[in-house]
Amino acid sequence: MKVRAQVRAILTISVFLLGCQSAVRGEPTEEPEKNEIEATTDSEAFRSEVKKLYEPAQCFRTNFAVTLTVPGQGAQTAAGLLRADNGNQRMRMILTEPNLGITLSWITIKSGTAYVSNPRMAGVQRVPLEGFELQSMGTNNIQLPFTLFQDILYGGLPAGLYGENTKWEPTETGYSARFTQNGDAFEYRFNKDYRVERILYAKAGGNYNADIVLKGVFYNTIFPQWFAIQTYAGGRPSETMRIVFQAADFKAWCKDEYFPVQ
Repeated sequence: MKVRAQVRAILTISVFLLGCQSAVRGEPTEEPEKNEIEATTDSEAFRSEVKKLYEPAQCFRTNFAVTLTVPGQGAQTAAGLLRADNGNQRMRMILTEPNLGITLSWITIKSGTAYVSNPRMAGVQRVPLEGFELQSMGTNNIQLPFTLFQDILYGGLPAGLYGENTKWEPTETGYSARFTQNGDAFEYRFNKDYRVERILYAKAGGNYNADIVLKGVFYNTIFPQWFAIQTYAGGRPSETMRIVFQAADFKAWCKDEYFPVQ
């Protein structure tokens, strides 16, 4: 009798423990936290690979062709030359008429200041880089932060992309990253190879937007084969700029004389 009582007690305790385990297993509190941690880890790993891929070269030079199209006004083409000195945060870009070689516009950026000149200007215009737009070169009316355009030509990405408030989310083709800067909204879309394939821009306090598409890979460089900037004003298509890379030299010189401001 004493043995049977002990057996019953053991069975009762076992049933009780199984019931407790079932109750614990039924609680859904742990799984979402685990998924959230895994998602965060995945996005951090992806972001790390992106940052590694888009590490700009210290000094390089690129040649490219530019085509600007305005609705109802046709298209204009130009030849572009860019020399970038990332080590000293300076650059020089010249746009010329492709057949005659006449300079249409040039810009030198040094110490956070843009020095710009074109045939419409008298002398050289000196402007702080912050707030400087692509249209300020005098060859277009595209209201796009010049730093965004500059990053694409550099084969780099903005520092804001890696900020704490940037939201990274997985997509069917890779990841998207959203952030705001000075009220402007940016969205960068990456493919599974960690390359930017699209950039969406919305200007603060207005109804001006830009949709930038990047296609292909220029040889074995970080540059795309080409990219196109489609702008919208009031929801209607405005100017379009298309840039096709033609050459890249990552052993170029970056002497002081290559970055004049006059």
